[in-house]
Amino acid sequence: MTTLDDLFQCSLRRDPARPALVWCGHELSYRGLDESADRLGSRLSGVVVAGDRVGVLAPNAPALVVGM
Repeated sequence: MTTLDDLFQCSLRRDPARPALVWCGHELSYRGLDESADRLGSRLSGVVVAGDRVGVLAPNAPALVVGM
């Protein structure tokens, strides 16, 4: 079964500069989205025990997608 992460990683490898998100005239590339998600993951890893679930409260904006 193909997951959303599988599809994202495939697009990231194929064309990292391609826009992954377009919002209010701004674009975030697959590379930029991946880097933002990695930064969030690094911050959370310092305060959350591995395997714990974390709720994400974010406005209907790119931050919501980064938290996914």
